[in-house]
Amino acid sequence: MKYIRADWTCFDPRLDMSRIFVEGWFQWLKQLTKDKEKLVRAFAHCFVLENYYVAVADGEVASFVAVTDRKSPFMALDKKVLRRELGLLRGTIAYGVVNKYLANPVYPFSLEAGTGSFDIVGTAPKFRGQGIGRGLMLEAIKDRDYGKYVIETYDTNHSAIRLYEKVGFREFKRVPEKNKRAGFDYAVYLGLEVD
Repeated sequence: MKYIRADWTCFDPRLDMSRIFVEGWFQWLKQLTKDKEKLVRAFAHCFVLENYYVAVADGEVASFVAVTDRKSPFMALDKKVLRRELGLLRGTIAYGVVNKYLANPVYPFSLEAGTGSFDIVGTAPKFRGQGIGRGLMLEAIKDRDYGKYVIETYDTNHSAIRLYEKVGFREFKRVPEKNKRAGFDYAVYLGLEVD
């Protein structure tokens, strides 16, 4: 297993990253289309590689994480690509919803200077439960100069919470979700201080 910044790989990792993204967020993305390959094509363009780390096994991406200061983007959605792949209506909806809730979410607190944000974490199903996500997060923490890190997840995402706690994150805030159809009751925020 090799941990590396995504923009330093010797291949374009975006298609693999998009497959992992679609698999991990399919419960929400399936509202756009149930065709996973169409979703993979639609979102492959959007990953801003310099803000990602990937775990590579046998030439394929096994896991990815995005780490930013919340000032530089980790996703850059192209409305034209989304419309081409998903159609005018669904592409427009995808652009608005993913931009608002995933690519540019607003934390219910302000980040102190020197704080990094794990904006998205994903592991391919066949690599889950092997410690790869944990190793990748630790590598990203070691490589970045932030003294603190935050991450957001949902109360129903028990495996993610366990992963983040294994890395050393601790919950510090829960915010009730107002939309009853969201699939979760609370947004959960976890933090980590690095020595």
